[in-house]
Amino acid sequence: MSEQGIPTEDSGSEAGSKSVAQRRGEVSGSIIVALMFTFGALTTGALWTYWFYHTQPFIPLQQAISAEFKGSAPRVDGGARKLHKGTPKLLWIIMRVDFRPNLDREKSASVSRRVVELSQENLDLTKFEQLNIRLFFGELEKEIHTLDAEVPIHAGQPDLNAVTAESLKQNAKAESMIRPGAAASAIPKNGSSTREPETGQ
Repeated sequence: MSEQGIPTEDSGSEAGSKSVAQRRGEVSGSIIVALMFTFGALTTGALWTYWFYHTQPFIPLQQAISAEFKGSAPRVDGGARKLHKGTPKLLWIIMRVDFRPNLDREKSASVSRRVVELSQENLDLTKFEQLNIRLFFGELEKEIHTLDAEVPIHAGQPDLNAVTAESLKQNAKAESMIRPGAAASAIPKNGSSTREPETGQ
């Protein structure tokens, strides 16, 4: 617009371009940025909510194990394997011990039985068909030693008789995670995967 208040040719073209943009339904950059931030916040909130409600039932058991076995840093998760339908619903407990579990199977069995008892006291086991317990001990800059217990659950009652020194299994992944070549040595010779089962409610 000129000093006399008369619209100039440039101002007219600018107004015309804005009106054309509005007719085309174009959105300004600031609105796009605001929508992106909103979408990110909603996605983060949804993930946090899902993870909280997924893990919340296992928190009392995790705290009980941690209180009884100091430094065990237990992880508890449960559900059915997502990639294999029709498989039993598993309860997974992974915890650190202060001894090599594969060298003291009697002690490993004792720890595992106590963990089974804590599971009965702190969690509704009727939702699961099998309890898997993994004990691990990591040597600094060396190997990680593991031993697994598989406990059947019937109508919410785990079979403690299934937890014996002889029934414990040494996992094929009990190899160093630091030493060069560990990743290759952790793969069985038959080429099958030893990856943990993906679980979910």
